[in-house]
Amino acid sequence: MVDTLLRVFDNLSVAEQAREALLAAGIESRAIRLASREDDGGPLQSNFIVESADKPKFGWRSKQSSRQVQQQSSCLLSVRLEDKRQGMLVATILDRYATLDRGNRMGPF
Repeated sequence: MVDTLLRVFDNLSVAEQAREALLAAGIESRAIRLASREDDGGPLQSNFIVESADKPKFGWRSKQSSRQVQQQSSCLLSVRLEDKRQGMLVATILDRYATLDRGNRMGPF
């Protein structure tokens, strides 16, 4: 029975680093699939800001307009596993990189 292990990443570069680590650990490239939803046109969500026509007159600035756009769940990394031992190795590697990805996402606003 073949199992598949999946991880979702917000950051494509972290997902690519995880893929490289899997290859370096001896996982065959044909067992690894990285699918990205990123687009040349920009983020898939929250890539525009609607300004209100009824702004207060004294120094009003939208908090939303100063935020960085953050893509979420834009990369899916899947690995076909041969056995339980390989599954433990893959899970360890992916967990390490998922922590990096979460660290980037959970930074200050």
